[in-house]
Amino acid sequence: MRSFLAALLCWFWAASGQEPEQIMFPNERTTLDDCHLRYFKLGSPSAVKPAFGLPTRFREFAHMAAIGWTDPDDGETIQWQCGGSLIWDNFVLTAAHCVLDARSRAPDVVRLGDLNLYSADDDRYAQQFAITAIVRHPKHRFSASYHDIALLKLDRNVTLDETVVPACLWTDEEIRFRELIATGWGSTGFAEEHTPNLLKVLLKPMDTDRCSLFYPVSKKLHQGLQSQHLCAVDEQMDTCEGDSGGPLQVKLLHNSRMTPFLVGVISFGSTCGVSNPGVYTRISEYHDWIVTTMREQGAVGIHESYNETLCALRFAAYRDFDEQVIIEQTESFTSVDSTKTRIYAGSAPQQMVKIGRDNCYGVIVDEDTVLTVADCTSSRGVQPTFITYLGNKTMRISKIHVHPDFVRDSGYNNIAILKLYDLLELPLDFQPSCIYHKSRIEFDLKAYGNGRLDINRFLFGGSPSIDSRESTHVIIPKMFNESDCIVSDRYRPRLPHGLAREHLCLGNDVFQVPRSCDLLIGSVLDEWLGKGNNIYHHTMALSLLGRDCGFGEHLIATKLASHVDWMRSVLLPGQVDSSNVVHFVDRDLREGNSCNVDDHQQGVCVKMERCSVPWKEHIARGLVTFCTTSSVICCPVEAVGRMNNSLIHPGIFNCPSSVQSIPRKTSLGSLVHIGWIEQQTITYQCAGTIINKFMVLTTASCLGNTIPDVIQPINNLTQFPIDAVLRHPSFNSTDNTNDIALIRMIDPISWSPTIYPACLWTNQTHTPIVMNAARPTGPTSFEFTLVHPMYNSDCQRTHPHRIQDSQLCTRDPNSLTTCTSSTDQLFWMDTNRVSFLIGLAPNQTECTERKYSIFTRIAAHLEWISENAS
Repeated sequence: MRSFLAALLCWFWAASGQEPEQIMFPNERTTLDDCHLRYFKLGSPSAVKPAFGLPTRFREFAHMAAIGWTDPDDGETIQWQCGGSLIWDNFVLTAAHCVLDARSRAPDVVRLGDLNLYSADDDRYAQQFAITAIVRHPKHRFSASYHDIALLKLDRNVTLDETVVPACLWTDEEIRFRELIATGWGSTGFAEEHTPNLLKVLLKPMDTDRCSLFYPVSKKLHQGLQSQHLCAVDEQMDTCEGDSGGPLQVKLLHNSRMTPFLVGVISFGSTCGVSNPGVYTRISEYHDWIVTTMREQGAVGIHESYNETLCALRFAAYRDFDEQVIIEQTESFTSVDSTKTRIYAGSAPQQMVKIGRDNCYGVIVDEDTVLTVADCTSSRGVQPTFITYLGNKTMRISKIHVHPDFVRDSGYNNIAILKLYDLLELPLDFQPSCIYHKSRIEFDLKAYGNGRLDINRFLFGGSPSIDSRESTHVIIPKMFNESDCIVSDRYRPRLPHGLAREHLCLGNDVFQVPRSCDLLIGSVLDEWLGKGNNIYHHTMALSLLGRDCGFGEHLIATKLASHVDWMRSVLLPGQVDSSNVVHFVDRDLREGNSCNVDDHQQGVCVKMERCSVPWKEHIARGLVTFCTTSSVICCPVEAVGRMNNSLIHPGIFNCPSSVQSIPRKTSLGSLVHIGWIEQQTITYQCAGTIINKFMVLTTASCLGNTIPDVIQPINNLTQFPIDAVLRHPSFNSTDNTNDIALIRMIDPISWSPTIYPACLWTNQTHTPIVMNAARPTGPTSFEFTLVHPMYNSDCQRTHPHRIQDSQLCTRDPNSLTTCTSSTDQLFWMDTNRVSFLIGLAPNQTECTERKYSIFTRIAAHLEWISENAS
């Protein structure tokens, strides 16, 4: 059973148009518009806002059930392995294959009303039941994927409320909906932690005939797909399986409420990334069986005439209001759409910080950098000395950069940069805010103020309780152009030339009771936006001026996009801007193919070293295209040179095609143990990578001054005797520069499905955004740790030695700190499952935990390898 979250992850990656493994990270930082690369999300379930799938809320899917197995050893631990749907007061619908686990045990518990199965924070809504009866469809067989549907009877009726209420059944064979919703829990991947919250994903139904092309006749589908099956997929995304037994549903409007109707039960699907749809058991085929079975099992109140309409009416009082409902009021009730409120008590984004002791704020845009307005850099002639972040943490300010054209008490060029004394202590799920670079903003923003809870609390009915406590408030303003903007007379002297292009005007045309809300000066105007493959917090502007949080008279903000050049001059002095450069891999191009450098210039796909255009000149053209592999680029025709002067052996560039021709059964046949023989006992202390039939690549620091005796491939117990060792002549054991060594074998290694070479990463300017640090854990096993590259300047902030271009900075996105082992080999795998060696971890006697790790960069040593390994 594949996990639901893993499915969402691959759906989202596919929807973005690029899988993360194909994104390239530049070695040198040249733009501020790169937070989606520096803080790339690898699917961490604890991210502030999900980067894949959508979070659910209470009442939204109040029928969603978790099906569990109690551990017989302790009688307490429950493994939640399947999903289901409450469809009556004491019946849950699920997949038939969910009635037995891998050990042929039946489930014994069902949990409802709990979005987070792994936290007690929301348990006040949860209801848990024992399973007293399991009825599997009589025609279902575990050996085949037909009639995959079952009912679970609970030991008592549920307590109906807004968080636990049955769903309805869709009875029509026709699925005329353009969009369906799948919901479920799951893990982020095999053997990973479960996602904390219930998630949802939007799908499109697929015609069964078309779906059959993906699922031909097989052992489990001996008659192919039948009318009982329903397929669903987003046609622009790759598809994976979801949580078995969970619902495929549609929400239908009635009584100004939204009721979920079950269309299918999640049955099976294919592995992520192969563009196959998921297959579901169609509810309409089994409606009569479901109703009859529940009635035979003692369901009270369910009649033969039970249908969609009766179901919707039965539970209408517990359903959500229509989000677009118009406010309607009578003597007995009030119907409202609270999502249209202009202001509500909430919380500021965690990227916001308080500056000094005044009403001044800013935003974290790097681990040691805060943006704010220039007004917040001086109070009565005194500069602030610290910031407060994440509630109660503080950090000293080391330097303040105020825009050189700012004039005190002016509303123009009112922006400043605060550099901090040290890196902020940030949690794992924290991501600095992205600087929004586009001048035009075509979406709603949020602003932030401070006000009384009682006067701004949304009121459904009754009388408000007096609560004078103050809280952060979220304002949903509208944007106004210069002619419609209402600036308070109090602030007009600060804008003698009127509004400029650097300003945003936002607010609401209604006034508030005085002192209901005070604007937080320097606070963000923000939104979460998709960029690359995920969703990131973006700051578009900083609040500058405004009375009553922009109600009645509008607030004015400093737009960041207008000051990108100045910010870059401070934060990236001397760098060529590449903010408009797109780096991507075109899988349809091969070496020698014609390509377009830009709209006006023809190019040809060649090895990077054959393109004579300097790299910075090339990126200034605005587009960099890699032709299938990382070492072949689209070069202007007139700039294509010859390879005769290259010192890099042609075999290194031809490696991918050579490896691809080898039948391979394992994922990493190049990884080896390096051993020393003493008293007939072999001690394996290092790891290495096979790069040709005679050579293994490893680190000089791990070998020390000794010569090992044998290597043993990780997937094979055969031992190969070592002939000689060559360490890089410029290896420095203090800072681990040039930490690389070659091991020559006595006899050549024969390629097999379990032993074959890795290719060397040849791209001198870019590194894949997703890599794996491979570490042997036993004679025939190894483990992977996901890492992604950072700029060397990021590592330099905490590293004791100067980091060279021949070294590679990385971080572990799933840990606050990172610690490499002397056995770590850094790999990337292309779409043909060819592994490329990117880096080598230096030998360490003990782990020094830092935010970042340093590897030896393979691409920087290609000439030395070519000279000594051929």
